[in-house]
Amino acid sequence: WCAERTVQEAVDTLGKAQIPAAPVLRLAERTVQEAVDTLGKAQIPAAPVLSPQAALDHPHVRAGGFMQEMDYPGLPRPAPISRVALKLSRTPGEIHHRAPVLGEHTQDVLGSLGYDEAAIAALREKGVV
Repeated sequence: WCAERTVQEAVDTLGKAQIPAAPVLRLAERTVQEAVDTLGKAQIPAAPVLSPQAALDHPHVRAGGFMQEMDYPGLPRPAPISRVALKLSRTPGEIHHRAPVLGEHTQDVLGSLGYDEAAIAALREKGVV
C-alpha cells in the first residue's frame, strides 16, 4: 500500500529517531485496512491517507452533505463544490451560483461602469480584456 520510495523515506526517518524499521516494513506488506486495523489493535492512532477522489467519495463526506454537485462549463459532469461550513438555523447559507469562467462577466461589469459596446470591443481587440 506504500510506494517503495515512501517506505524507504519512512525507514530512513525512523532510523534517525532510533526506532526499529521492521514494523514499518511489515505494514508496507499489508493492505491499507489491514495496516490501520493492526495499528488500532496496538492502540496507535492511524487512518489512511486518501486520494482527493477517495476523500470526496468517502461515506462520511457523503452522509454529512459537505459537498454540492454543480454544473460547470467544460466539464463532462457536475463538479463537487464545498458547501458553506456552518449550518445556521436562520441563515443556513447556500451556494446559488457557480464561480464564473475567466471573462464571463466582463461585458456586464464594463457596461455597468459606462463602457459602450464599441469601447468594450476596442479593449478586446487590444487584448486588454
